[in-house]
Amino acid sequence: MEPFDLAIIDKAAERLFEIETLLQKPAYRLNAITYTVSSQRCESQEHY
Repeated sequence: MEPFDLAIIDKAAERLFEIETLLQKPAYRLNAITYTVSSQRCESQEHY
């Protein structure tokens, strides 16, 4: 196998792992996003 091919396979495997990890924790990610948005909204309201 060419080193170039190995690099492509390695990168693809890395992406698949990232996607898999994200899919395993959808609730956690959603909570983190919701928390971030709501905390930013509270901060912006305090300034007025």
